[in-house]
Amino acid sequence: MVKAAKKSGSGRVKRSGKSAAKTAPKRAKAKASTKTAKKKAPTKIAKAAKRVRTPEEDSGALEPKYENRLVRLFQRPMLDGDKLAAEIDRLAEKGGPAVYPSLLFLLSHLEFKPAEAERHWRKILKHHEELNKDLKRPIDLRVALLDYFVSRNRKLKNPKILELKIYRRAQQEALSDELTGLANFRHFEKALDRELKRSNRYSEPLSLLILDVDDFKHYNDRNGHLAGNQVLQQLAKILIKDVREIDVVARYGGEEFAVILPSTSKQGALLTAERIRRSIERHNFLHGKHQPKRAVTVSGGLATFPVDGKTPKELVAKADTSLYRAKSDGKNNIKVFLSETRNFTRVDAHLIGKFTVLAHKNQEISTRNLSKNGLLFAANKSIPVGSDLNMNIRIPRHGSVKLRAQVVRVERVNQRRYDIGVTIVQMTQSDRKKFEAHVDEMMGTE
Repeated sequence: MVKAAKKSGSGRVKRSGKSAAKTAPKRAKAKASTKTAKKKAPTKIAKAAKRVRTPEEDSGALEPKYENRLVRLFQRPMLDGDKLAAEIDRLAEKGGPAVYPSLLFLLSHLEFKPAEAERHWRKILKHHEELNKDLKRPIDLRVALLDYFVSRNRKLKNPKILELKIYRRAQQEALSDELTGLANFRHFEKALDRELKRSNRYSEPLSLLILDVDDFKHYNDRNGHLAGNQVLQQLAKILIKDVREIDVVARYGGEEFAVILPSTSKQGALLTAERIRRSIERHNFLHGKHQPKRAVTVSGGLATFPVDGKTPKELVAKADTSLYRAKSDGKNNIKVFLSETRNFTRVDAHLIGKFTVLAHKNQEISTRNLSKNGLLFAANKSIPVGSDLNMNIRIPRHGSVKLRAQVVRVERVNQRRYDIGVTIVQMTQSDRKKFEAHVDEMMGTE
């Protein structure tokens, strides 16, 4: 804001005589307002407030990594108010205003919205300074906080002192799976609801992956439940290693796991899911070679917000449906949710292009019909349902378009020809415009 004002001022052409005299007061006024703007420039904390979810959506919600940093700060034997205040502010710049309600909830178990929590925090720091002066000795910040809420703000009437380590252990046990250390089902439900609200607010995709260990009963029956538990623990470590810090990994129940992938499209989720599946397949589990597939493997189902579902219940149901398809298709694979119904009209269109399946070389194709969300093409070989294709299609008057698609239907026409139906998973915005424009043109000529 200040830089823009300077640039605007330096860009003006100098005037002479009365015109310059008339503009002088304006320049002086502008200069004064610039100084005011410097004082009123938004702080980094205020800017961060624009990036985080609203308190109505998730009051006091804070990413676990920032919450853990708060805990470490308050595990110090003596807290220096000034240093701590600076560290909290730095944390708020990264984690957003949700740091403040999380901070006060951690120390007092009182719930506040971010703006209100920050006001209380500033008053607590001031109260801490006053206590140090009045008592003429260093006072622990936690003592100042307790005194503030008991005698000044009166939010607490009968406070109960609880050791932070004990509280955190109890909190961890309530939200963690005892065997694997992952989030439990209760934590998963809360996290999915929170992340869906956040994705909706910022118009970002979110993907949900549900994984199930293949033939786990066979493993338990052959090797015992103790060995089975060790497999689940090792699986948990692989999952944590193969996802990002912002992702939520939970033990969904029994031998099922769930992974919440914020800000992740179908394509990105498929890449993550495949990476996890391969890591598990390659891992040397005890007695893994005695499994039906000669290794411990998993099957997975994927669903993505908002295209597949907009509520936690819808998204879980769609991911479960995809998981069932993965199990039915031979296990040890990942399926994305695909609607059985065709939402778009198909038109006959004969286009030439190429496609690749994973690392295989380019293969020529000729399309038979198109819709805005999929296409049907002829191939000389069958392609497994669920296969991920990279396609390059030449469209008259529009040039080539690149897209990523997944096989949803395969029909054998004769010994040398198969009709392959695919649904479009991802496309750039410019290529989608070309593709849809061609479909519209074809519909207009029918």
